Amino acid sequence: MLALQGCEKEEEVDLTDWSLPHREDKVEIAGDAFTEKNAEAVDTTPEPVTYTVRNGDVISGIAARYDISPRQLAEANGLALKGRGSVIYPGQKLIIPTK
Repeated sequence: MLALQGCEKEEEVDLTDWSLPHREDKVEIAGDAFTEKNAEAVDTTPEPVTYTVRNGDVISGIAARYDISPRQLAEANGLALKGRGSVIYPGQKLIIPTK
């Protein structure tokens, strides 16, 4: 029990009586019924981020813009980093990997 002081009257609060939902209880989320049974049906996979290469872009610059390494960007797009880098072309779509 916890006694609350400084209020108009002292009250005791029972901190051991937590009424939590049971496993099969439904919880309303934005008007839709949600249970643990149908949780697998909800796709929480984020949409992949893509970037369209523009004239003058380089892999290191694109990677820096998204706070990833040039190697991560190259690997996500099947590009080989050779010597000074891989060739990319304006209009080419690159997948930006998530951290």
